[in-house]
Amino acid sequence: MPSKPEKMPKGLQVVHQDGTLQLIYQHHRGAGFFLVLASLFWTVMLVPCYQVLSRDGTFGIREFVAFLPFLVTALGFGYVGLAKMLNKSEVLLSAQTLRVHHHPIPWFGQVELAAQKVKGFQVRRDMK
Repeated sequence: MPSKPEKMPKGLQVVHQDGTLQLIYQHHRGAGFFLVLASLFWTVMLVPCYQVLSRDGTFGIREFVAFLPFLVTALGFGYVGLAKMLNKSEVLLSAQTLRVHHHPIPWFGQVELAAQKVKGFQVRRDMK
């Protein structure tokens, strides 16, 4: 008795045409939206912090060093949030190449390999 095809996880699309296999994954928009909101909140909270640090009319190197980690955190939340909201990850497997591409926001893990270097290809539902 043939097994039933497994239901695709939410956000995953499989396209098989012209001898290529393409897996397209749309990231979790809800988590991205939360991170963008956190970034905006964090950025708004930086305004009173800046006012406190520069209350005597100066904003020197000590104040900048104290301010910098909070600014970097806000920018990091925003970047990761936008990537989760907007990005798609595509895995393309053809007779010539294996390519992993994330877009429109650049992200880690982009790779392109010649098919001769690929010893196997496996898709698993979850990684443990």
